[in-house]
Amino acid sequence: MIKIILKLLLLVTLVLPSLVQADDADSDLYYASAKAFERNSHFEARLGAGYDFSNPYLNVFSLQAGGYWLAMRNLAIGLEGTTFFSSKRGSTETLQANLGNNGLLLNVNAPQYRFNVAFRATPVTGLVNLFGSKIIKAEMSVIMRGGVIQYQSVAMGPMVGFGLETQLGITPQFGIFTGISFDLEKPGSTAWQGRTGFVLGPSYRF
Repeated sequence: MIKIILKLLLLVTLVLPSLVQADDADSDLYYASAKAFERNSHFEARLGAGYDFSNPYLNVFSLQAGGYWLAMRNLAIGLEGTTFFSSKRGSTETLQANLGNNGLLLNVNAPQYRFNVAFRATPVTGLVNLFGSKIIKAEMSVIMRGGVIQYQSVAMGPMVGFGLETQLGITPQFGIFTGISFDLEKPGSTAWQGRTGFVLGPSYRF
């Protein structure tokens, strides 16, 4: 699943720009759109919904909100907050019942919320001409994160991670982003553990 998502992210940013029309009929549309997307924005707000691929015991959904300062054309610094919603998988309930019949206990701690800083670098950008009538801006970014995460029944602990993101600018202000993240977390006194998640949502620059 992760490999498929990575391939889709690369497809959007690397293959679709090759569809840009270069004929004279579309040149006015292309250059007018290019000029519009060059408008300087200083801040960006995002709202995303996500899912955790890596938890073997829980279905973990997330809701993320973030604010970013567009420090440079290809660099953004921001703050993110994430809340998690979890439910036990059917296999987890079966396993807990079987272990309970033998006097054993399986504790499953669910993530509750996370706060982190984010540094986003965007080395790949391009304009995509859809069907010769609509120009959108495509960006591919690498994002680094560091912060804290709270799990159920254990103390708050540190987290670090990185991710790959793709953003499609429908207008100079409004866009849709998607990404996959790879995090390391150490809730409470437990050992460091990995988590992989996917997020999708709208963004607005101003």
